[in-house]
Amino acid sequence: MIVPPSALRNDLDVEQYLTDVLGRLLHGARDYESMLPHVWRAAHPEAVQTYREDERRDASERRRRHRAERRHSLPLSAESTPEQQAEILCRAKAKLLADLATRAAHPRRPNPTEPASGRAVVRPTPRPPRGGRAVKRACTVTTFAQDAVA
Repeated sequence: MIVPPSALRNDLDVEQYLTDVLGRLLHGARDYESMLPHVWRAAHPEAVQTYREDERRDASERRRRHRAERRHSLPLSAESTPEQQAEILCRAKAKLLADLATRAAHPRRPNPTEPASGRAVVRPTPRPPRGGRAVKRACTVTTFAQDAVA
């Protein structure tokens, strides 16, 4: 365990935490459980940096909003009311369902680069990573069925 990052992860004032824990260790304390950051945090609420929780919550909200805009091209903003956001999300959901219905109605066409049915294709297998044992390169044989399902 690295002490300063552990204290930061638990939103503690690092200087206060280290001063207390190192002072206790120098005086011969053996109760190591109480010196763990998450336990020490409960015993010393004055050392908890609440602004870090707010920063983390704000960053999470920004990421969520950015992902929604990027995935669905939604014009969500911090100024939108919850009703506007709900309406935008409903429209995005309807668009997604329509896209899925279109895809179901028009199944994927066969790949033109695949060989015709019933033919076998011989492709070399990938090389082993460098530093691996020397292995004789083999070939993979793929046979395509007569009735390919799209």
